[in-house]
Amino acid sequence: MPARNKEGKKEKNFTFRSIQQRFLNAFALMSIIPLLIFLYILVAELFTFSVLVGVVGLLFSITIFLAIIGYLLSYDIFTDIMIQFEKLKQRDKAKSDFLAIVSHDLKSPILVIKTRLQLISTGAYGPVNKEQKEILTLCQEVSGRMNDLTTSLLKMHRVEINGMVMRRKLCNLNFLVEKQTREFEPSIRQKVIKVKKQVLCDNFDFWADENKIQQVINNLLSNAVKFTPENGIITLIISRADDNMRLEIHNTGPHIPSDKLETIFDKYKKLDSSKKGFGLGLAITKNIVDMHKGHIDVESDPQTGTKFMVSLPCDLRKGRKRQQ
Repeated sequence: MPARNKEGKKEKNFTFRSIQQRFLNAFALMSIIPLLIFLYILVAELFTFSVLVGVVGLLFSITIFLAIIGYLLSYDIFTDIMIQFEKLKQRDKAKSDFLAIVSHDLKSPILVIKTRLQLISTGAYGPVNKEQKEILTLCQEVSGRMNDLTTSLLKMHRVEINGMVMRRKLCNLNFLVEKQTREFEPSIRQKVIKVKKQVLCDNFDFWADENKIQQVINNLLSNAVKFTPENGIITLIISRADDNMRLEIHNTGPHIPSDKLETIFDKYKKLDSSKKGFGLGLAITKNIVDMHKGHIDVESDPQTGTKFMVSLPCDLRKGRKRQQ
């Protein structure tokens, strides 16, 4: 029986053989058309032999010949494409599985190292001088980054294998933006960044998975704070149009070249290799937006900076009365 997801819906299994069979069925139906035309002509001409040896018969033969040639060529081309696609898919899965296994095996020892370093730095095992404490602090930061990396890799692997479980409810975008902005206040104050907010609507309600939308806002704000220079400006714009909630996050950070914009949402792609991070935040962000049937885009200008734009449908519920 077909597998079912957590919402009880049947999941489609698009394997190589199932796609191949669908292609063959579709092409077979297309190939029947010339035969049906021929049968119609036979019936209309009362099955006279002249139909077979005349111009109509010649045209029919050419049509059948071209259909067979097209079928064989298309089948070979399609098969080659699907085989290559399947190989790439398996290769990507093997890489993802390897990273997941390594990340899982590393997570426990990294956590042990981090905990022990913290205990040592607090003097739990004896006095620690200033120089030793600086070294321990550095080691803690490194182990912390390693722990973050393993967590991000495992999270990305779960998303790729199992997808995301959506728990939609009525959310307030303005509230979520305010909440996430407060979390970044220490970093904003430290860099003396000015945060401007523009609200261009009076209804902020939309149906979404609140935790996942918070993650989207968090990732985009984190990038904005990270790349905005000291005394820079971050502008947040909330609007509503065509039954979609829109959020724009604009920062006065460095320009992103067009070649990087094309791959900015790919896994392991970092805007700046000198900055902290593993190139997974924007990939996860796009996955979440896609799961909400929304759209995310980015623009970058050498003069004004970079702008991320997220558009999310206000209500995708089916068969339910919309709440006002």
